[in-house]
Amino acid sequence: MKTEVYQWNGGEQEAIVRAAVKVLDGGGVAAIPTETVYGLACRAEPEAIRRLDAVKARAEGKRYSLHIGKPDDVYRYVPQMPLRVHALVRKGLPGPITLVCQPNEANLAELRKKLGEKVFNILYENGSIGIRCPNEEAALAILSQTVWPIVAPSANPSGMAPATSARQVLEYFDGQIEMVVDGGPEACRYQQSSTVVKISDAGVEILREGVLTRAAVEELATAQILFVCTGNTCRSPMAEVLAANYLSKKMSCNIDELPAFGYKIESFGVSAYDGCRASEEACKVLRKKGLSLDRHRSRLLQRQDIREADLIFVMSRHHQDAVLAMNNKAANRVFLLDPDGEISDPIGFGESQYQACATQIEQAIEKRFKDLL
Repeated sequence: MKTEVYQWNGGEQEAIVRAAVKVLDGGGVAAIPTETVYGLACRAEPEAIRRLDAVKARAEGKRYSLHIGKPDDVYRYVPQMPLRVHALVRKGLPGPITLVCQPNEANLAELRKKLGEKVFNILYENGSIGIRCPNEEAALAILSQTVWPIVAPSANPSGMAPATSARQVLEYFDGQIEMVVDGGPEACRYQQSSTVVKISDAGVEILREGVLTRAAVEELATAQILFVCTGNTCRSPMAEVLAANYLSKKMSCNIDELPAFGYKIESFGVSAYDGCRASEEACKVLRKKGLSLDRHRSRLLQRQDIREADLIFVMSRHHQDAVLAMNNKAANRVFLLDPDGEISDPIGFGESQYQACATQIEQAIEKRFKDLL
């Protein structure tokens, strides 16, 4: 077999993508560059995997991580995931992370039907899947075009160091694989493996140390939740504190400890004056629940706040429109807090209306948050 070498930089990139896709979807093996090391890519199908095992001189039955061309493709293979995983996907991919996820039983049953038994058994071992979205132009271009799901372990024979250059790939596999995409000197800039991460109820678990440190992963996996109303003196501050109280009980921690558990909760107003205290009625209502708004000071919502948030809950459609007017790319992250309707402004209607508002907010938080953890 002749191993064809394609130069990504300076080459006809669309033609290279077509050639690589033809090899991969046809059951062949192609070496592609990532930002960490070169990978040996093949389709997730038993015969192709047997060939990959033979090329790598690796025992059969070893698992390989799925490689995807777009971060949102994660949701094709893990339809539902905790909010902290959403945060890591949004802020960390594409990047040097291999994310280990465990879909629930209902999702696994649907995925088995959708993918077929053979592909499912390759991708999901003991109900979990490893997913990688490399931050390298050539890899993303190729992976986004294949029909088959693609796995791509490091390009090295078992027991040898992973290849970090096309030359090294050829030293290992010339004549054994169909093609090598040479990413040039800019490829494999980290020259070490990705960090393998699993996020569960116990928090962030580093299964393999790599490019990113634990501290970096934990920062990326911190879920930032915003509550937005008009003046940030009653509805959104009450929602902020009630949500923090709900999460702290779920996490079995104090409210002040939530950031250490991976959750940052804040509130803003689309027409707020910075520095105002919460309304007295809102303070009274939460005081009766053993909670405090004494430290709250109003803040005007800024574009950066929207950009950094993983979830934004608004009280009305007017607030939703205001958020999207500031950042229309946030459409998939902005929701009415109450899925059944708007939460009306209680200002000027007395304490009983504030109490009703707080009750609606609390019930809405329970509805929204039950599937987030």
